Amino acid sequence: MDHLPRIWGHGSPLRVPCVCDPDSFDGEEFETFPTRRGFHLVWQHDHPKILLNADGSQLTSTAFSEIIQAWLFFGLLLEVLKVSGVSVNAEDFVYGDGHDRYITTEALPRYLSEWEQKERKISVDDRKRHSEKQQHMIMMSIQFRLQQISGQWWEDAPLHWVDRPEESYEVVLPLPLQMSIAVLCETLNRASRRFGNVERRAIEHMLRNNTLVDELKARAWCPSEISFVLQGLSDTSAFFASRLERQRLQADHSKCSANKCLAFNIVTEHYKTSHVPECCGCQDVGIDSYDLASTLRRGQIPRACFHLTDHLREQPIRLTIGESGPYVAISHVWSDGLGNPQANSLPTCQLLRLYGMTAALNLDFANEAPAVWIDSLLVPVEKGHEKRLALSKLCDYYSAADKVLVLDSDLLTTSKASSKEELITRVFFSTWMRRLWTLEEGILSRGNLVFQLCDGTVSLSELSQSGRFSASVTGIGDVFGGKTREFLPNLADHQERAEGDKLRLSIFADLLPSLEYRSTTKAIDEPLCIAHIVGLDARELVTIDDVQLRMKKLLELLAQRGCTFPMRLLFTKEPKLQLDGFRWAPTAFMAFEHDDVNYLRERYEKFNTSFSDKGLLVKGIGAWTLPFGSETFKKVTYIEVVKSIFALTPVPVGESCRDAEGFWTSEVMEKALKIDPAQHWHPEMQAMLGTSPKTTAILFGGPFGMLVSISHTEGQAGDPEGSLIYARPIGQFYMRELITATQSFMTYGPNSSQIKIVKPSWTLSGTEKEMQEALDIVYDPETSTFLHSKVIPHSQCWCIG
Repeated sequence: MDHLPRIWGHGSPLRVPCVCDPDSFDGEEFETFPTRRGFHLVWQHDHPKILLNADGSQLTSTAFSEIIQAWLFFGLLLEVLKVSGVSVNAEDFVYGDGHDRYITTEALPRYLSEWEQKERKISVDDRKRHSEKQQHMIMMSIQFRLQQISGQWWEDAPLHWVDRPEESYEVVLPLPLQMSIAVLCETLNRASRRFGNVERRAIEHMLRNNTLVDELKARAWCPSEISFVLQGLSDTSAFFASRLERQRLQADHSKCSANKCLAFNIVTEHYKTSHVPECCGCQDVGIDSYDLASTLRRGQIPRACFHLTDHLREQPIRLTIGESGPYVAISHVWSDGLGNPQANSLPTCQLLRLYGMTAALNLDFANEAPAVWIDSLLVPVEKGHEKRLALSKLCDYYSAADKVLVLDSDLLTTSKASSKEELITRVFFSTWMRRLWTLEEGILSRGNLVFQLCDGTVSLSELSQSGRFSASVTGIGDVFGGKTREFLPNLADHQERAEGDKLRLSIFADLLPSLEYRSTTKAIDEPLCIAHIVGLDARELVTIDDVQLRMKKLLELLAQRGCTFPMRLLFTKEPKLQLDGFRWAPTAFMAFEHDDVNYLRERYEKFNTSFSDKGLLVKGIGAWTLPFGSETFKKVTYIEVVKSIFALTPVPVGESCRDAEGFWTSEVMEKALKIDPAQHWHPEMQAMLGTSPKTTAILFGGPFGMLVSISHTEGQAGDPEGSLIYARPIGQFYMRELITATQSFMTYGPNSSQIKIVKPSWTLSGTEKEMQEALDIVYDPETSTFLHSKVIPHSQCWCIG
């Protein structure tokens, strides 16, 4: 894929063998080329579905690879450009001799330039007509790949696109062939839309390639990074990133999860500050702790000022505390070795390196000593008042800095000679972009943020400016530039909205995506970091040493500034605070997984609410009573309400209540009954098993709900508008319906944008007799309970805590 930006220094090229005759495409109709070659092409609706031999048998892998490359690489390339009057010499895309021939796209930019020039000379209407013809062939290519090439899928494809044939018809295409076709297809797609002035559709961002994912796993990529590939990267950008050699790949990612990299968490007791590689041993140089404490108590920003001495002496550099003048704040990852949990000091070799980097930024220090702010030197290591002062003012240290210099081990081996696409990709996949504290440091200093490379620096504004990559049809820079802006929000982009919300950023709309893939060694740091980012006074937070109490205080501070909270928090799966009045709240915003982040980001302001010290205030939500009476709580609770029957089952630990389909089938029932409560239920659910809960209800948000225990009601009982029900959340439930013959068989599945068709094992007509007969099929007194439920009006006010 030689038309993609060249990788500087550390890259792993992928050679694509040419397995067909480049001139085998005959120049006739694109769609029917396989038929003209003697193959049988099975169509579904308006697109090809399966490619077979003329006798109906399946092609061998070799034959399939040959025809697919001739058709979907060379054929697509020739025919798309022919629409715009560009004649392509297929031999320009092959190099080598004899049997050792390989694909090259080095000539593609020249053909794209000719294509663009020809389109500029015709009318807008003709350009759009050209683009429509080209898009038809490109989309047909995508559709076929989704149907028969193993490992290709599109999460949000229309239903008739994902009716895949039996697995026996799927063919495994080698990764180099897959990627060459996918990257070419995306490049032509972007070029066609740009040259034709057609509004772009991010088709490529919806495609997924499991074969590429398998290779990333084999190359020891972190599971959280693989999640990026599956959640919004184009094939081209994912392929480009997969070719980069990085130090992160040498780390142990065995304990990492789908959204958290834990490989760079540190163990304080075993932490060792690093020397620069060429150092043979040197002394530590520290800050005077008395001067540091005095500066902090006066409310000033301390600076570590460098003073060079005689280089022949044992200490060629010394440090003093400064309180004024320009300074550079250092943003680094402790796992790279520049921290020190034992003392406010660093090795001489590291200080000399910092001095050189700072001096190279060409700041005007006005004849004063170059100065830096770095936590290792200027946040007191001893617990006490001064350390709390420093922690509460961290936001000031970065926002007031003249420059914020990012030090990351991978970026320090990267050159300024790299393409902008490679630089923004390396920044996006850097360890620095995965840590919690660096999120605060990056957001608060975004306009002054620069990354240190092996031979200079590059600023974030240079890399992520909108339009910087607009001339490229690869889309790599646009993808990673956009992702970087999403994962490192710019406060300037939110000023107008933030003034109305009285917060610099919205927690749920702006910050959740930034927090999703970040991690920290100490969970208690998260509330403090968030407070700094959104502009809260953190002085009270730093006095609280319990992680749950600190999160509670953060929520209270957010509420005081007008922040509202989605009622949907009742139905997310992250661990909840175990504090009275706050059992609806997350223990950490970083604990949300990808589906929950998207679920909470959707802007449904009418479902946002506030809370009191007794709980989350909820109104406008569906609710039913669960009158157990003398009945006991078992694995399945059947409830009859409004001539419908629902099967309620507890959501196992670690699963999402929104992952279940909406109907109770024999397969679903069998799976639910196999669950061992002792191993898979939450403790409060286990404690209820075999008991008769007194006053309970279920609040629901779809085919799922939250079981609550009602403590008391304030106001006039029976008057939803004039009363408030106080309840304690117990746990989430799946709510699957035994459906009637007249009801729809369509329900929303785990992905809210994907419709699933469910055919139940039995149906009900709605009459009491037939409902009872259907219930008899599934009801087992050993494992299930049946209750007659009542509807609680939507207008009822709740306090859930």
